[in-house]
Amino acid sequence: MLTGLMKKKAQTLLEYALVIACVAAALMAMQFYVKRAVQGRLRTAADQIGEQYEPGDVTGGFTVTVDRDITTNVEPEQELIIEGEDGYATLRTDTFTKDEFERTGTETLGAFGSSLWE
Repeated sequence: MLTGLMKKKAQTLLEYALVIACVAAALMAMQFYVKRAVQGRLRTAADQIGEQYEPGDVTGGFTVTVDRDITTNVEPEQELIIEGEDGYATLRTDTFTKDEFERTGTETLGAFGSSLWE
């Protein structure tokens, strides 16, 4: 028969094994989320560098929509003297109160080929 100390050690070992199994299961379940997050950040970084493509292998189309509210203020003509020349000038001030940019569309990159290395 098992003594009290041996039962306690066996129970402790079983508890540790259960905790390790739970942690491993949680990490395995999270790997998909972590992988997608890393891929998304990589794509964002690549898009900030510029458009990535292999000539001839990318197809797609985009629509760019720009929505702006601009207030233009033009002050009356002011008489100016510049280096002995008489003239008139106006002062124009543009104020942007709304400046939204939206890009929608799709792009498809063809299969990775050897043409990149030729």
